[in-house]
Order: sequence, then C-alpha cells, then structure tokens
Amino acid sequence: MLNIPLSSVTLDAVFARTRDTDTIMRKLVYSAILDQHCFDSEGSGIGIVHPRVLTISQRELIIRNGLGDREPTVRQAAGSLLGTWVDVARGEAKNDETKDINSDVLALLNLFDLTESTVAEDALLSIFDTRRDIFDHLEFKGTFDQLFSVTNTDRYPR
Repeated sequence: MLNIPLSSVTLDAVFARTRDTDTIMRKLVYSAILDQHCFDSEGSGIGIVHPRVLTISQRELIIRNGLGDREPTVRQAAGSLLGTWVDVARGEAKNDETKDINSDVLALLNLFDLTESTVAEDALLSIFDTRRDIFDHLEFKGTFDQLFSVTNTDRYPR
C-alpha cells in the first residue's frame, strides 16, 4: 500500500483500505498515506489528499471511518490527521498576520456539510481531544458571546 502512487485513479482503493480487516493497514492509511501526502513532494504545494482537494463526501468518509473505528490506534491516527487538516485548511491565508486558531478551526468546519451529518461535530470533538493547543487557545468573542448568552438564559438562569 505504501508503494502505490497516489492519483485520482488510486484514491478510491486507498479510501477503501480505511475499512480493511487489518488494523495496521487502516492505521497506515491515516498516518503514512493521508497525513503525509497533504502537501506535494516538495512540501510547499497542495498535495493530492489535501483536504481542500478532496470532495466533501471523501472527507466525510475518511473522518467517519477513522473516528468510528473499533481500534484506538486507528482513531488516534485519524485524530492526528484532523490536526494536520486544521493546520492546512486555510491554505495561503495561513501566512497572513491574521493567523489565529479560530480562523483555522472555522476553515476546517467549512470543508464539511454542516447540515446533513454530524461528521463535522465528531471531527471538532476529536480535535479538542487530540490537540490541546487548539482547545486552550480557542476564544469566542463578540457575536459568539451574545449568541451564547441569549441561547442559554432560558436553560441556565443566573
């Protein structure tokens, strides 16, 4: 599997291996193939399995299979892949002075269909679990504070 060149023709076979019977194979798909090929061979451009290159259904398949796996090592590898996706989701905008964790997380969430499935929610919870640096530096200001106070006053009176 590690020697198969990644292309649009071989991607479906690689994605099928996320449901392989062998635990090591499933883990390798996440850690050695998907995670390592987010960028091109020089490490500067977008690779064939960069999250912005993949379709919504491909991203959701990868995350659903990885986070829903029965083996903790595969779930951990999928969580690590999500951490990489947070780091690369904004692409070129990441080099701006406006770099912050909130924008990175929102860019990742924009890669999913937020209305049709809970994959984005599962992905976010996994990121919070595996990347404490993101969880610790995430801040909700302005509109989020107003939204939170309005929504929760009925449930949690002061």
